[in-house]
Amino acid sequence: MSNQDDPKFDFKAPEENIRKWEPKAWENQAFQGVSPFDFAMRQKNEEKKRKEREREAKARMYNYEGKGVQTLSEVNAKQVNEVNQKGKEAARQMKEDAMKVNMATSGFGVEQAARNADFEREKAWKEAKRKEIEAQKDVNMAAAGFG
Repeated sequence: MSNQDDPKFDFKAPEENIRKWEPKAWENQAFQGVSPFDFAMRQKNEEKKRKEREREAKARMYNYEGKGVQTLSEVNAKQVNEVNQKGKEAARQMKEDAMKVNMATSGFGVEQAARNADFEREKAWKEAKRKEIEAQKDVNMAAAGFG
């Protein structure tokens, strides 16, 4: 029998590849007194047991969730995610397109013409205001009759 047919080398789920922690044979029978060292050893073993239980629970949850049964909330979440992905892709595409724009050749001339027109209009408005102020310089409000 070759290694290819050997079940020992078959594909295993990721959670099966993790070496499971088990306490050493002597740890269960060892005298555990009240010294700080013994206490630390007990605490360490309890922590290892707790982590092992958590890991097994995660593996069971992974197996359960990996079955392919979709709930309504999962379907809705996928739809929302697809919409978000489309929006992100559109933004990404717009950003890429903006990087390829050559301002010297594309509509910069049109924009510059609009800016020049605005500048001329604002210059004319400022000149009109200056003339208005200049015309009102000779008005003496103190001499104007109030009654």
